[in-house]
Amino acid sequence: MQLITETFARAEAQMNAMGATEFVSRLYSGIPTPGFTQLKEDWVLGSFACRYNRRFTPNLIWAQRNPPGSKKADFSVFAGDRQYLTDLEILSLFSEPVVDNPRGYEDFCPNPCWRDPADPLIIHIDIDQPRRRQPYARLKRLVRAHLRDEYAPYCLVIWDNDHGVPHPNFSDLSARITAILHTEIAKGRKPDCLRQLWLLDENSPDTYYLEQGGPIPPP
Repeated sequence: MQLITETFARAEAQMNAMGATEFVSRLYSGIPTPGFTQLKEDWVLGSFACRYNRRFTPNLIWAQRNPPGSKKADFSVFAGDRQYLTDLEILSLFSEPVVDNPRGYEDFCPNPCWRDPADPLIIHIDIDQPRRRQPYARLKRLVRAHLRDEYAPYCLVIWDNDHGVPHPNFSDLSARITAILHTEIAKGRKPDCLRQLWLLDENSPDTYYLEQGGPIPPP
């Protein structure tokens, strides 16, 4: 069990140590690794807790990462007195890649783009050309994959990093997810163990909840 603030600080320090170019390259490499996935999840956990704690109590102070196969979400979180609050599952949304084997940001950008020949750190995006991919192309599949009926009760935290929309995009994204959940409910596939669903956007100082809004209920 670790302090969430320390987990968040450590994740940000690792990201900063990589440098912007290396971090973005790995973020959009299309080849996930367990270590880098854990780094992203640690950052999302800390970012969510910072925003949640500004508005709600009890605050999310401690967290324990749950190992794969434990039939639990990514993290179990606790209050300051180490009283268990809930489990949190992390889902990160990215644009659908426009090629089969993406290697960098250009392969995820929904509009045609190219690097500046004089400065490869600069990317030009042609917003006047038709989109190569629609926003949230993988949303339905990803949300359904994170509705886990075998889990202990959990909350789902979704980090919106799709590049095909202006940010924050809470209203549009929440409507899309609500429609997916209604379909799953109609088919009897929405798990009872899903307690709440939250949206996170680094461009917003707040979190946004879809279902069972307000403080995370006691277990």
